[in-house]
Amino acid sequence: MFNEAPCQTLMVKGLNAQSTEESVRQSLGKFGAISSIKVLPVAAGKTTAAAFISFTTLEEAMWIAENINGMTLPGEAGPLEIVYAPPRDPMKGGKGKGGKFDATGPYSMTGSLHKTKMCSFFQSQGFCAKGDVCGFAHGAHELNGRALSC
Repeated sequence: MFNEAPCQTLMVKGLNAQSTEESVRQSLGKFGAISSIKVLPVAAGKTTAAAFISFTTLEEAMWIAENINGMTLPGEAGPLEIVYAPPRDPMKGGKGKGGKFDATGPYSMTGSLHKTKMCSFFQSQGFCAKGDVCGFAHGAHELNGRALSC
């Protein structure tokens, strides 16, 4: 479920149940520059909170995952469990209710799910007039399956 490959976004568990974006920034911001924080609602029956925290550099996120994991910081509920966040799946959308339908949906033959060859026009010219609806990949990140990002 969780990403073992290092990325800039960490999932941090073991936070105080009353944690806010600001309190998390105060606790962990001294260890690295934070670009975004999403504190998750405390699940029923749980006594601690969790958050997704994105750092400005991969190096900062890696340092925190390696050095702060297992520590109890002042104001936090207990030892922090820090793991690399799972990759976001572009097919599931995000920020809001449900994903968006577009030409690269799960049933489209032109979606990045089916791109197995590079676009020769893109390779030679550096752009493609067809854009996102082109049936060929416009970079290695679109080849061989979904383009997942952290």
